[in-house]
Amino acid sequence: MLDKINSYINQFIEYPNPLLAKLEVLHQERINVQPNMTKQGAKLLYFLILLKSATRVLEIGTCLGYSAIWAGEALKKTNGKLTTIEIDERFVKENVENIKEAQLAKNIEVVLGDAKEFVNSTTEKYDIIIIDSNKPLYNIIIDRCIELLNPKGIIFSDDTLFLPLGYKDRLAKPMDEYNQYVMQHPRLVTTILPIGDGITISLLKD
Repeated sequence: MLDKINSYINQFIEYPNPLLAKLEVLHQERINVQPNMTKQGAKLLYFLILLKSATRVLEIGTCLGYSAIWAGEALKKTNGKLTTIEIDERFVKENVENIKEAQLAKNIEVVLGDAKEFVNSTTEKYDIIIIDSNKPLYNIIIDRCIELLNPKGIIFSDDTLFLPLGYKDRLAKPMDEYNQYVMQHPRLVTTILPIGDGITISLLKD
């Protein structure tokens, strides 16, 4: 039943950039990359950027740039910019080429570096922060990410339903801890959506 629902929804989702179809295939064929955000999750991110008229977005974890290109296409419409952080130099090189091919170099900046160091050192404020990286890192950087949000900013976290989906404890436990934390955080209003492997969206209160 779930496969039928996903197929039904996906038929309505068009890629805002033709390179995205190629990147989906690459994610499926290569064994040295993490799974990309689902098409539905990426469309939700695209939707939220447009809804908020976001102009400053931060992404933690880039891989091949699939979600970055979705975000970049939305930010092209809002005259905004995405800064995406990737620690693996191989992926940074690929990303620069992919973003250039997607004609989004004006809207996406790829930064080689450690995400923890970046968030602790930057003074920039963001409308949306995307977390889709090493799972224990979510809990390490969440407090700083909250501080980096603009008023009514959003934290958009992927892969957050690993526990009920039966993933290994080393992946599932930190995601469950993350959900517990943001659900109870006094400065956030949080919901979890069963899209892909789970998306947790947290809104900064006034």
